[in-house]
Amino acid sequence: MKHNILPLIMLPFAAYGQQAEPDTITVKELGEITVVADAQRTSATKTVYIPTGNQKKTASDGISLLLNMNIPQLSVNPTSETIKTADNQVVNIFINYHPATDEDVSGLNPGDVKRIEYLNFPVDPRFQRSQHVVNFITHSYSFGGYTKLTGKEHFMIRSGEASVYSKFAYKKMEYDLIVSGDYDYNSHIGSISNETYRLESGTVRRESGTKTGSRHRQGLYSALRASWNKDDNFSFRNLISYRRINTPLCNTSGYVSISSHYTNEMYHTESPSANNALRWNSELYAILGNGWSINGTFQADFTDNNATTNYVTDTQSIENHADESLWHLRGTVQVNKHLSDNIALFSNISSGGGRTRIDYTGSSNATNKFRQTFTGVTLGLSLNYKNISGSIDGGYAFESSHI
Repeated sequence: MKHNILPLIMLPFAAYGQQAEPDTITVKELGEITVVADAQRTSATKTVYIPTGNQKKTASDGISLLLNMNIPQLSVNPTSETIKTADNQVVNIFINYHPATDEDVSGLNPGDVKRIEYLNFPVDPRFQRSQHVVNFITHSYSFGGYTKLTGKEHFMIRSGEASVYSKFAYKKMEYDLIVSGDYDYNSHIGSISNETYRLESGTVRRESGTKTGSRHRQGLYSALRASWNKDDNFSFRNLISYRRINTPLCNTSGYVSISSHYTNEMYHTESPSANNALRWNSELYAILGNGWSINGTFQADFTDNNATTNYVTDTQSIENHADESLWHLRGTVQVNKHLSDNIALFSNISSGGGRTRIDYTGSSNATNKFRQTFTGVTLGLSLNYKNISGSIDGGYAFESSHI
């Protein structure tokens, strides 16, 4: 907010004449003067929006705050909680220059938001060459924080979700704890299909449909993040998360009919499954001086999936079990040279690999093993100047797969 101090200079004035007249003083009351900061500022590289106090008070998270602000470049869908550009392009969301997950956007405290930046083809390497970006800039806590509880329940379709988002700051460190859960109990799943096959021997029509179907799904997500981002020249964060998706019930019953001269057949399927994933993610950014900077991301995933399928008809039964375990490592380091605010050169190297094993048992037994490694080197340029925006890069990549 810009404040102007206007000096007031009072000069004495005297009139002399042959006859003295009484002094006359006219008093005029000035109205109240209110100084209001611009709600929008536009530069060559971005547009900055300042949310009002009322917009922040009536918002519950990042999505609802954007909806309240009615930013013309954005299309906000409150039902699906998605953000796109006005011409239906994908928008990536960041909070304080860090990529934001759905849990981060949901746990955002609107009262902490100082401004919102909208950028097209930004050259800042922290935006990871995203084409369209919304970046929330929030207040930085020196000590303390907040805890936010949210919940949604859909009674008619028997689904809901709840989450706890807690932020705590101590000196130069910030800690985020996220725990969320959801469920979806759907007792009306299924489909109907009609297919026609034209063969040399004649036409065959196949019709299949679901008469009854139910699915129960439960999800759990928990994460702990430690961040050091009190300096504009250096920041890092580490996140450890665990996600579980359990589908204990997934049953369907229906029919299959193949032309009129074949007997209709009834079927019943049971397909329970469980998915567990453990992830570690680390980010690093440092400004080295003279337009040089470096950023990197490192990620490790460990996943265990179990699925069972039982298919029963009037004449046969097929049972399959699949146990999948995999791990994956990936790292990327990028060096950047800013020639100006609109032009930047970058070079990065990425490398990683993983292993996957799937054991099949039941009606047929088998084991599949996959091994993958990759390495890539890239050199490129990012540009955002007047009416020209985008990035171009080229390099070398090597990938090896073994089954």
